[in-house]
Amino acid sequence: MDWQEAEAHSTPPERELIQHFRVLAKLAGLHRRLSADEVPLPPDPTPPPPAHPGLGEWSHLVLLERIGAGTFGEVYRAWDGQLHREVALKLLKKPSASLDDTQIVKEGRLLAQIDHPNVVDVYGVAVHQERVGLWMKLIRGTTLAAHLAKHGSFSAQEASLIGIDLCSALAEIHKKGLLHRDIKAQNVMRQDGGRIVLMDLGTGRYMNRVDRISGDLVGTPMYLAPEIFRGAPASVRSDIYSLGVLLYHLVTKAYPISATTVDELQDQIDAGAWVRLRDARPDLPAPFIRVIERAVSSDPNRRYGSAGALAHELEGAREAAKTPTPRSATPTPATRAHGAVQSVAVLPFQNLDPDKHLEYFCDGITEEIINALTTIRQLRVAARDSVFQLKGAATDVRRVGTILNVEAVLGGSVRASGDRLRIITQLSSVETGHQLWSERFDRTVADVFAVQDEIARSVVRTLQLQLNEGSLTTSPPTRNSEAYRLYLQGRHHWNKRTEEALTRSIECFEAALVLDPDFSQALAGLADVYVTLAVYGARPPHEVMPKARSAAQQVTTAERTPLCFATLACVSALYDWDWLESEQLFQHAIAVHPDQSTAHQWYATNLLLPHGRFAEARAELDIARDLDPLSLAVASSAGLHAYFARDYVTAVDALSRAIDLDNGFAFAHFVLGLSYTEMSRFEDALMALETAVGLSRQSPEILAGLGYCAARAGNIDRARAVLNELLALSRKRYVSATLVSQTYAALGETGTALDWLERAGDEHATDIAWLGVRPTLDRLRSEERFVTMCAKVSVSPDAWHSTT
Repeated sequence: MDWQEAEAHSTPPERELIQHFRVLAKLAGLHRRLSADEVPLPPDPTPPPPAHPGLGEWSHLVLLERIGAGTFGEVYRAWDGQLHREVALKLLKKPSASLDDTQIVKEGRLLAQIDHPNVVDVYGVAVHQERVGLWMKLIRGTTLAAHLAKHGSFSAQEASLIGIDLCSALAEIHKKGLLHRDIKAQNVMRQDGGRIVLMDLGTGRYMNRVDRISGDLVGTPMYLAPEIFRGAPASVRSDIYSLGVLLYHLVTKAYPISATTVDELQDQIDAGAWVRLRDARPDLPAPFIRVIERAVSSDPNRRYGSAGALAHELEGAREAAKTPTPRSATPTPATRAHGAVQSVAVLPFQNLDPDKHLEYFCDGITEEIINALTTIRQLRVAARDSVFQLKGAATDVRRVGTILNVEAVLGGSVRASGDRLRIITQLSSVETGHQLWSERFDRTVADVFAVQDEIARSVVRTLQLQLNEGSLTTSPPTRNSEAYRLYLQGRHHWNKRTEEALTRSIECFEAALVLDPDFSQALAGLADVYVTLAVYGARPPHEVMPKARSAAQQVTTAERTPLCFATLACVSALYDWDWLESEQLFQHAIAVHPDQSTAHQWYATNLLLPHGRFAEARAELDIARDLDPLSLAVASSAGLHAYFARDYVTAVDALSRAIDLDNGFAFAHFVLGLSYTEMSRFEDALMALETAVGLSRQSPEILAGLGYCAARAGNIDRARAVLNELLALSRKRYVSATLVSQTYAALGETGTALDWLERAGDEHATDIAWLGVRPTLDRLRSEERFVTMCAKVSVSPDAWHSTT
């Protein structure tokens, strides 16, 4: 049968069925050709890689390259000619005529008892020409020490994942009645692809068996438990201490106790001179800090009693890590000029109303005061997204000042009684923690505009800025108080970014415009919602993008905010594919207000990244991060940037930081899962993607990522099940054809994948703008139809290769 002919004259659903029959027919033909006793011959032996000149051989192993050396031995990459594979060979320097009682043989025998994916596999031990050697699996990757030196400290999220893997390895070691006694960054490998492997049991021993000569004072001093220095034997809890020190080191590049000699170290231990993790890195999530500080307790009885207990707590810390905490070092406070405070953060006003119906109003008045203060050029105001990350959290003003790099913090509360409002505000100094000013405002709801302006004026006066107060005078955005109330509700729902909340946001903005058709802020809000629905793939682009453009264009030029220009730029880029006009609009938005972080972020993600302009995108995201250090969107965009640039290790690091800010942010888990997929860390990828699916309530984009990952992992049945779920979902609501295309591509069904991709182009799907950089479509890049599609969108088919 001519299968190609059949496929060419079939619809996409029929083509999928024909492809299934084609595979079955091929299998049937193979079965007929092979009799039951026929066994395919193995392939020809793989030739050994070229050896380094002068290294020679040891026993049956060809030495290829020296990859490490220590006091007692050397490590080589070697070729096992008997089994045709590369191995790691550890050779002792000291000559020995037999295998009896040598340390390397003890290590080999201990390792041979362990069968665990996070512990290196040992293959054999022998003596040849009076040199004792141990050969084991060659782990291609870097030690955690090398990774730390090259890339800097790890996030709490990444350190937790490493810790959980090492706990699993340690639990198996302890289960066999062994102790490791030398857990440190140099003895842990991070394999290419991400797997963590514990190496070197050279100092390991059986439990309850102490060296009669040296006791248990062996290992690396900085990692040794305090009781070891006092002559106590090694134990499970001393291994736990070493692992705790390793995790402390990964996030700080330092140790709980600093010393340059063993004597100094012992003196510091006796003096109790520990540097607590909360002092070394106060920005880390509190649950993670508590786990590590317990693991490195000076009292062994306060430490975890088993590796499993530590792993459980690390998992719990990952789930609970929702405290918004940036990873960067403590910023330097803004400088003062003539005694004036020049930077302020406006924290979300607290809703003290019992039924909480004023939540939208509290958020709204907070945003409006932020907007009023940002018009003062001499005053730097913390960005909206960062301050709202602190909503509901304990707000010690000194900590807020450190996190947001401001000198003063404005907070407030709102309580209602009928149509009367009581608004209490207080401004506090970050340096002293003392109140600079406090005031109570009793007003009606209709007076809210005056209250906003009055609070802003009072703050400026208190900060001693020499300004013309008239510069703060603002015209009410609408004279209709009910329209303004609806507008505030609309913004409140828009900020939630869920599909349901975005739909409610449209209803609020449209109701406000019925009451006041010239209400510019409501028009701008409506434009933002429509663009968000398109970018999130919640509505067909042809349905919402023209509405977004129309609403934004109705806002008079004089009243257009930077975000309004950025919204128009998104329409031009993602719907019209008019990249030149889009860039002009983005640059104008930034020129109008360079301190608007969202404009920098959208410019990076929606224009620079699609064209592979990674360096420029990185610079814009750095600006956005500096302006808005706690923004989940900015933190996740940094991960997205690295993912598109194929720098998956950096992507994992950035996305882990975003998850440290808020573990419930689905998009960060989603891109983290995609990054793990490209690293072939499929178990981690599936876990991240399943978390994202649950948090997003079955988002089509995230569901498609799960199907792609399953296909890449070789789980074809699950990939097809997800694909069928996606196709069924597309019959009920909008699902971008790009998402279906990438799943077919991962399954190897290139023709069907290209059919769906062309459909995405016909629909002007917003996610097709990233064709040139999406790793999920890499299998299609050499196809002529793919190149044609890229030309249609005006992007390079290999934009991800770009370095400009």
